[in-house]
Amino acid sequence: MTIHSHHLAAVLPIARTIATCSSTALLLLLRDVVEQAGLEAVGDVASTFEPQGVSAVLILKESHVALHIWTECNKVAVDIHVCDYHQNNLPKAEKLAELLTLKLTGECDRSYWHYLSVMG
Repeated sequence: MTIHSHHLAAVLPIARTIATCSSTALLLLLRDVVEQAGLEAVGDVASTFEPQGVSAVLILKESHVALHIWTECNKVAVDIHVCDYHQNNLPKAEKLAELLTLKLTGECDRSYWHYLSVMG
């Protein structure tokens, strides 16, 4: 059986309100956009760093999505990894990237994203 994996990554500029949000708020945002993209969350973890910064990971039935906020730079690194099992999940991964871009930046700019496809 061949597994096809879609990996999207970006570093996005974010508003100050996003840069200073709590780990709980970040997980809620992630859960909301994952559901809207048609993917299924099965677990999560988040951590707040001192003096600043937050990381959040949502484990998906299809793989994962991770965010790390650099509060001092008003930036977020985003990693989306979605695998195909019984269907092509690339459209869902792309929808997730679009929704995260809109929620985190207030824009619909796809130019930040890089895509890697792996088959094995």
